[in-house]
Amino acid sequence: YVAILLFLPFIGSISFSGFSQYWPWFLGGGLAFALSHFFSYKLMTYLDAGFSSVLSTLYVPFTLLFAALVLHEELNIAQAAGGFILLIAVYYGLLIARSSKHHTVKRPWLWGLLFAVLASVSLAIALVNEKFLLGHMNIASYIAFGWAAQVVMAQAIAYKNYNHIKIFRRSRVLYLTLIVGGTR
Repeated sequence: YVAILLFLPFIGSISFSGFSQYWPWFLGGGLAFALSHFFSYKLMTYLDAGFSSVLSTLYVPFTLLFAALVLHEELNIAQAAGGFILLIAVYYGLLIARSSKHHTVKRPWLWGLLFAVLASVSLAIALVNEKFLLGHMNIASYIAFGWAAQVVMAQAIAYKNYNHIKIFRRSRVLYLTLIVGGTR
């Protein structure tokens, strides 16, 4: 995020009035993005990666629905058909997962479905919120404040897992990997 801030003058000017006017949307969108990642992580702890990726596509119909309701975007026939086909594919995948003996990592598939829906709804809210904000400000302002809100909210959610982060301080290899990745 800090590296991106250095390039913002080349993208455009930052308007602080946009932040003061839309700060609840920035915080809400940041929280929605962070929750979508949190729920996606929980989804992967309940179901295998292949099926989790299929369930993760549920954000598409939710995004179409929320965009129509909140942004008053019109849903065309191709979007409606694509959303319907996607729902049928997810349902078919659920039928397969229910009947498979190897469909869970730790817990029943129903918990995975719950977290998939929560992740999808969170991501759909975040995307519609992002589209709303981009319609009311320039890209530089959105990057400066929207991404900052995402980072802050993700850190707030991850804070309870802070003990797991201490591994970077104990392991020289992981610490160096973090340094190299960050500077790259």
